[in-house]
Amino acid sequence: MFDNIRQRKREYWIALILLMPLFSITIGIYVGVSSATRSTPDKTLDAFCNAMRSGNTSRAYSQYSSRYQRSYSRQQFESTMSADVVTSCSYNSISISTSGDGAIARLRLVYASGAAEKDNVTLSQDKNAWKIDSGMHLSTPAHLLNTFCAAIQRGDYNAAHAAFTGRYQHEYPIQQLKNDVSIDKVFSCTHGPVSVSGIDGLVMLTFVHASGVLDNDIVSLSQDHTNTWRIENGIDLATPIRTLAIFCDAMHRGDYQVAYDQFTNTFQDLMPEPQFADIFSRNKITLCEYGPFSIAQTRAEAILKLSNTALLAYRSIVRLIQQGASDWKIDSFRPV
Repeated sequence: MFDNIRQRKREYWIALILLMPLFSITIGIYVGVSSATRSTPDKTLDAFCNAMRSGNTSRAYSQYSSRYQRSYSRQQFESTMSADVVTSCSYNSISISTSGDGAIARLRLVYASGAAEKDNVTLSQDKNAWKIDSGMHLSTPAHLLNTFCAAIQRGDYNAAHAAFTGRYQHEYPIQQLKNDVSIDKVFSCTHGPVSVSGIDGLVMLTFVHASGVLDNDIVSLSQDHTNTWRIENGIDLATPIRTLAIFCDAMHRGDYQVAYDQFTNTFQDLMPEPQFADIFSRNKITLCEYGPFSIAQTRAEAILKLSNTALLAYRSIVRLIQQGASDWKIDSFRPV
């Protein structure tokens, strides 16, 4: 009996010794597979960068956490990606929190326009997978201009004004922007290629107005400390209708300097500003009306009616020309 027990123990140990290498190989394979498939912050960022460089928006967007996706829609993400293609994506060393459930990295994107963006991105574990949880602004000059143009065309003045820098918002108040657009509505707004140098950009915006006037504005852009691109200056929205609107408003208010500024240099050479102001300050304008317009490329004509406190009425054909890149100025008056 004891011999049988000893025999079974001997067979057990022999089997165990024979199976140990197999167990070791199996465990090694399991650990290797687990390590290869286990999600890590660097694998997430590698997948994101590879997808961004290849233009795979779906895969890039899938590296965002579900929480971040709720605040940054796929449509918005894809719109930004298509506006300016990413040519380079890289990140520096990753810092993992002491608790092990969060990480921070510095991500750098370079776009086809030459614009660059550096963001501190945070990562967290989302359903046992590391995902980008915040920090990716994806702000580009092209996307900014597309957003601005879409807002101007649909008459969303708040959204259009939000595209300005803080300083430019003070210089060009939203009510003025609204008035300028409403005078001669914008039917089309497009932009050319953006020239980028560091945090500054330059681009030509082309507006087509309801009157048929084509207006080209050289617009400056800048990138703030949050990597967000904004319009810094250059929006003019100049049309013949707007020039006469400014002229009549200034004449009603007695602001003869502003009214005089609506004349061409040639017309100003014929009549100095003090002489112009003296003539109209003695008998102030009580009525200033204009229209209809005849516009042909860089020239326009309209009927202008003026009345003053002396009950004198004037009716003239006013001629306007495009002076410079886009400014429209009053060049002459011809009595009717």
